[in-house]
Amino acid sequence: MRQLLNVGLPLVLVVAAGSCADSPDGREARVSARRDLSSSDAVSIQFTAKNSGAHDVVLEFSWPIADVRVLELVNYAAATTGSDQAPAFDFAWQLLREGRVVSQRESPQRSTWVVDAATGGLGSGPLKSRGLAFGSFDLAAGEVYTLRVLPGPGFGAVVRAIPKIVVERASSITIGKS
Repeated sequence: MRQLLNVGLPLVLVVAAGSCADSPDGREARVSARRDLSSSDAVSIQFTAKNSGAHDVVLEFSWPIADVRVLELVNYAAATTGSDQAPAFDFAWQLLREGRVVSQRESPQRSTWVVDAATGGLGSGPLKSRGLAFGSFDLAAGEVYTLRVLPGPGFGAVVRAIPKIVVERASSITIGKS
């Protein structure tokens, strides 16, 4: 189990109140970019920021996760987020604006907080997705950015679950934020 936990891929969990998640002004209004990660190849995502201010890079998993090993890894990462015991994830990211790197995190990295999204109001109801956040940066609304995701060799163990990489305006509702 210890080898699996050293995959080096950070995860971000977002907790969204159900009433916000279902409204047009809810979570989707805060998401500037979302893309499936279905291989361990590098990915570049160009997007226009919807909002100004702090944004998070989140590795989001649809719930439930069918792959038992990935499920265990995600739950362990969520339980230990912010501690030295949290598993490291083998991926890096870079945020570019006008071709220049303006923010980045190197591999391996640990998640900084967890975001859960449920189907009901105020976080009630069945879990819809679990995400692990791997850093933050500021964006300016209307500006065009590119997020590069650079997986390392250990990413393949996690990509089987086809997580999404999400750029989301930082929420005031988080669990385990450090």
